[in-house]
Amino acid sequence: MQPERLARLLFQLPRQSRVFTKLAPENQWSWQEILLNKSNYLLEVLTWQKTKDAQKRNPSKAPKIFIPDFMPKQETQTAINKDSELHDSKSIDAILSKPRQNK
Repeated sequence: MQPERLARLLFQLPRQSRVFTKLAPENQWSWQEILLNKSNYLLEVLTWQKTKDAQKRNPSKAPKIFIPDFMPKQETQTAINKDSELHDSKSIDAILSKPRQNK
């Protein structure tokens, strides 16, 4: 087959086709499925909050959201926390008392 014809055929394939999911695994789920997953998780949290386990000081059986393999896992630290510095109140007061630089 000619490359132009193959490109036209590839362009007409749906997002969830095997070719596109192989090229970009995040195409396995549509927005509908992602939103359904999130709403299902929120419903599980709402029902869990009514249990005795949720009322404990350290609950142990909190629901966890289902994250497929192709979705990136969120790290425990955000990008903001990685670049931030730890200061005590005296150093913060010293920073805030500095005169502003006019630009």
